[in-house]
Amino acid sequence: ALGALACVAAPCRAQELVPPPAPTALEPTFHLEVYGAAILPLEHQNVCPSGFGCVLGAGFGAGALVERRWADGVGLVVGYQVWLLDSGGLYEVGAVHALRLGVRWVMDARTRAHPFLEVMGGALVFTDPLEARTGGGLVSAGGGVEVELTETVGVTIGLDLWALAMGEFQTRDGARRAADFGVNVLTQLRVGLAVV
Repeated sequence: ALGALACVAAPCRAQELVPPPAPTALEPTFHLEVYGAAILPLEHQNVCPSGFGCVLGAGFGAGALVERRWADGVGLVVGYQVWLLDSGGLYEVGAVHALRLGVRWVMDARTRAHPFLEVMGGALVFTDPLEARTGGGLVSAGGGVEVELTETVGVTIGLDLWALAMGEFQTRDGARRAADFGVNVLTQLRVGLAVV
């Protein structure tokens, strides 16, 4: 009503509308994600030879990822993760420390829930839990969904498949583990909190 009265008192001009920038013109953003995870081995014969206890069993873990994401949904990711695994009584707990680098692609960012795919690779150290027993390399691939709670906070749910290769080591039961090259495969279900 006041705007209409002002237009009677003085000539009104239409305000110029400026459209927002195209999504591809937006600056990249940093995302931080912290998560907890449940781990289940699918294939671990390389480090768990038959007739001996297994040092790479089921367990749980925690990790953090930092992502630099561009407007098209592609991001570069670096992360650290630790798993605490059942080690068949050979150690109090077996621990895998992993440092990863990779790429994540977030699809359909126009909705509150957007799926993502990621591929990562890196290095790992297996400890028992404080003394390093062996090292190796890893490749992981997975996907999930990122659900926005607010403009800056979201929840992530993901499922990953990890392939690990480790160097040879021996446990106190006399078993030579990873004596030959082999790949151990584990799956990880993770739930996290993401902040932009």
